[in-house]
Amino acid sequence: MPRLRSVSTLTVSTLTVSTLTVPTSIVPTSTVPTSIVLRLMVACLCLSAPGTLAAAPQTPSPVALITSGPDSRGHATALLLGAWQSGGWQTPAAALPLLKGSQPWRMQSLGRPGKAGQPPKPGQTLLRTGGAALPTDQPCPETVFLDFILPAAFTASSAADFLLVTAPGLNVRPRPAEALPTQSAVYRESVRAELTRRGLQTPVLNINSVTRADLDGDGTLEVIIEASHFRLQASGNFAPPPRAEAGDYSLLLLRWVKNGQVQTTVLYQNVFTKTPTQAQLEAGGGQVPSHYGLAGVADLNGDGRMELVVADAYYEGEGAAVLEWSPESGAKERLNQGCGA
Repeated sequence: MPRLRSVSTLTVSTLTVSTLTVPTSIVPTSTVPTSIVLRLMVACLCLSAPGTLAAAPQTPSPVALITSGPDSRGHATALLLGAWQSGGWQTPAAALPLLKGSQPWRMQSLGRPGKAGQPPKPGQTLLRTGGAALPTDQPCPETVFLDFILPAAFTASSAADFLLVTAPGLNVRPRPAEALPTQSAVYRESVRAELTRRGLQTPVLNINSVTRADLDGDGTLEVIIEASHFRLQASGNFAPPPRAEAGDYSLLLLRWVKNGQVQTTVLYQNVFTKTPTQAQLEAGGGQVPSHYGLAGVADLNGDGRMELVVADAYYEGEGAAVLEWSPESGAKERLNQGCGA
């Protein structure tokens, strides 16, 4: 089952500048697997002083992501990624017993990105009991899906966003996240440079989102760039086509500053310099394209540092991962779950 690639091999390029230049305007029930309609979770929930870290929750804190919803009965399916408990990340199997039908959990739509130069649309935060586990057949026997009845306040339009499910008292946004304009020459050049380095000499530049936030609370802003181009992709569909064409790609980049130098870290990438043959497609070998998207930034364990929630899809499956990032240790994948043929 294809899944998110490991982030243990990261590419970092360096550009010497005095400061990081960014625009100043401010701008997840269906049958599984299904295509994801990706909506970036961005909203300014509250602000804390740089460097202030909150105490981690003493009670278990599950992490689940609703990627589509609701059906005609008001039900939606959530992918259980895991939980934070006793100072460590827990697998979905360990987290499942924590989800009791009578226990309240918080569903949060953190909002969609607004148009360039405008604030994001505010999200909703509601409490709801639920979380009954759904039976899972092959090819995903270890994947845990949860059935939630969405509150009436979550309309069909708002539920098109990713919905994050966590413990009720968890403040997932200790600092703001901003959606920046995608046409910035700085970020377009960053994407172009990475694609050129990987063999695309004349890439079609298409930036889906640019998100700026202080992930680790040190007072310095980081920027996450999501870019992709699939020539055969259906309009409005997050899932890529079943085959790639030369020039297709998906990139998720993190830009950060160290000692006055901009560092570019490749979190996930899928770049095609040649159109695969039918024989290659039948043999596999990584020729089926994957699409990576930033579902949002959120503090999922209450330590004051915000993790990256990354969604991925290929034409027969979908999934998500949680990454921790720090300037010292880079990006580490802590939770990873998905389902596909």
